[in-house]
Amino acid sequence: MKLFVAVSALVIIFATAAEAQNWQRLINAETFGLCINPLRSSTVYVGGLGRRLYRSYDAGKTWDTLVVEFTTATTRFTNVYVSPADTNVIMVAGLGFGSVRRSADHGQTWDIVIETLSPFTAPSETILNDPHNPDIVYTADLRYCNIYRSYDRGVTWDTIGSAGIPFDENLCTLAIRRDSSNIIVAGMIGGAIKISADSGKTWKFANQLPISADDSEVSQIVFSKRDPLVGYAAITYFYYLNRPNGGIFRTKDGGYSWERIGFADTSFWTVAARVRNGEDDVFAGGYTEDYGAPLRVPGYGIVKHTTDGGTTWIDAGQNIPWPDSIRRNAWMIKFAGENDELVYMATERGFYLLDESAQSANENTTVEEIITSLADKKLRVSAASQLQISGEITLSSLLGAVVARRRIETNDNSETFDFSELPAGVYIVSVNLGGKRQFGTVVMLD
Repeated sequence: MKLFVAVSALVIIFATAAEAQNWQRLINAETFGLCINPLRSSTVYVGGLGRRLYRSYDAGKTWDTLVVEFTTATTRFTNVYVSPADTNVIMVAGLGFGSVRRSADHGQTWDIVIETLSPFTAPSETILNDPHNPDIVYTADLRYCNIYRSYDRGVTWDTIGSAGIPFDENLCTLAIRRDSSNIIVAGMIGGAIKISADSGKTWKFANQLPISADDSEVSQIVFSKRDPLVGYAAITYFYYLNRPNGGIFRTKDGGYSWERIGFADTSFWTVAARVRNGEDDVFAGGYTEDYGAPLRVPGYGIVKHTTDGGTTWIDAGQNIPWPDSIRRNAWMIKFAGENDELVYMATERGFYLLDESAQSANENTTVEEIITSLADKKLRVSAASQLQISGEITLSSLLGAVVARRRIETNDNSETFDFSELPAGVYIVSVNLGGKRQFGTVVMLD
């Protein structure tokens, strides 16, 4: 075996991204929606269960809990919106809530601003502002498919159009292309994506995705910060026998046509995109409704990550400190920080942070200093005497699938691991020492 030292830049970038990713649980409660103050990224709002809204002014180190009028057992705040024109203005909507409510004093008092005869329902992200005019805000309702617009930061609203037939077609999410305020894209139940070129007044089918129309939802759509014509869609499905019926889809023409770029068997609810090294860096979080093991739809506790816009993917969910084994559904992923180095994730089993700047600060030793290639498919892990040799070594395929795992427990400064059960080939090796240092590179087993 020998280390790949002089490999292509693309592989080096991918290997670095494959380092073990350690998540911190910041809130030990069910969380759903998420919004970062657009003018002060250390202020974070998280939608919870039972009309609870969690607020942090220090990037999640400490939290207070706001209650919108009173607590209930069933309300899930899937939508939390902070106005970039006035960050005192917050709006919330969701499941089991029935309206859109607005606060002008950062969550202390609330007013009903949209209320419908059939309770207003927003299963995924549907409150968003015009990218060129922060005073203009849009939202939409699941059952009526109505598109609402406000010119005064959410105080008053007009119904400007409908994206579908009420109670027949159902609208899950909205996205606006940053290059054109006129173009709004809607994800629908049934695997349909619709598009409006006149700010929501009229709509037409952009794409019927190649999935079962009776068992799928387009749960979230985001557009690239690098190229406004590139976007990503998360697809949710619910019945095991309908697979392949999920995955992540991508558009390269601004939302008019879509193609699946991965995970046809997996159900996802959320997707988020940032830019790294000139490429789209995308996270996707899985979602499963329990219709009975062992025929459970894949999605449960799954977090995937691609650094090249979907060409290759790695598993970003291996080190999430889940408190238990049930309902590990991801509802929202967002980035924050000066360089989008903070990855926040709202799930039904807590609110999590992946702080890549902190990880980089802890990575004081290079992988070449701790990994030695030996003959006969063996690797030696070694470190300076002041480092605790306790942790784990993992080998993965270039697509991110873990193929071998070994526990590191020794009082010596090095330990040798035999991977003779693996076929010759190229693998990613990750080492976690003491839970503090992560290392990744590409190796070839002879």
